[in-house]
Amino acid sequence: ALDDPVAAAARLAGVDADVARALLRDDPARGDPALPAIRDALIAAGAAECWHKHSSFSDHLLGTHRIAALWGLPRDVRLCALLHSAFSNSFVNLALWPPDNEGRAAVRSLAGRLPAGPAAGPVDLGL
Repeated sequence: ALDDPVAAAARLAGVDADVARALLRDDPARGDPALPAIRDALIAAGAAECWHKHSSFSDHLLGTHRIAALWGLPRDVRLCALLHSAFSNSFVNLALWPPDNEGRAAVRSLAGRLPAGPAAGPVDLGL
């Protein structure tokens, strides 16, 4: 008998199959209850209004987070995936926040919403 492909892939990545299925069904709160608030902040900052590659910038950021989660990467890495390019980068000019103290504080606030590992402390991104 064939195994459920989502369950098989989740098992290989060390991810709970129900969480993997929720991520694939665009239900990120099932895997991390803090994620909807961060998604809302990205959208409020204009990420849904910026075209990036084949969809919106918010879709790109959330998709990058989804990939990191499905690969079973640690929460701090998933957070970096979610917030990468928040200040723009050398390839695209899609800054959601300015790279100043106020912008860094905004990203730091979002980073604090996702606890890092078992200690449940904020992730220190050195911002």
